[in-house]
Amino acid sequence: MPLQAFKDGMIDQEVINEAVFRVLRVKFNLGLFEKQYVNPDEAAKWKGRAEHRKPALRAAQKSIVLLKNINHILPLRKNLKNIAVTGMDAVEARLGGYSGTGNHKITILAGIKIKLV
Repeated sequence: MPLQAFKDGMIDQEVINEAVFRVLRVKFNLGLFEKQYVNPDEAAKWKGRAEHRKPALRAAQKSIVLLKNINHILPLRKNLKNIAVTGMDAVEARLGGYSGTGNHKITILAGIKIKLV
């Protein structure tokens, strides 16, 4: 956990200060401190629009990073008998940040099942 790493002295206070400064500067430049809330009617008008799904999918696909493909296990074979998917992120589709609730979310476990069945 980042908090524990900080408590254990593994993360310097200045590193945290700089990260917080960058986030707050962006929020300030975007005017989020003056206008904290969006117009709900305007947001509802744009949420989940079909024309946004294709570029959102493309952005998500380009953001995936495979650090190592040891023994070339990816892509997964469809004839696998067992696969272990662990952790709370396996069954909870969390988007993070200011993403909102999301549309048609698919968990990691559900995505793997869709591809392998």
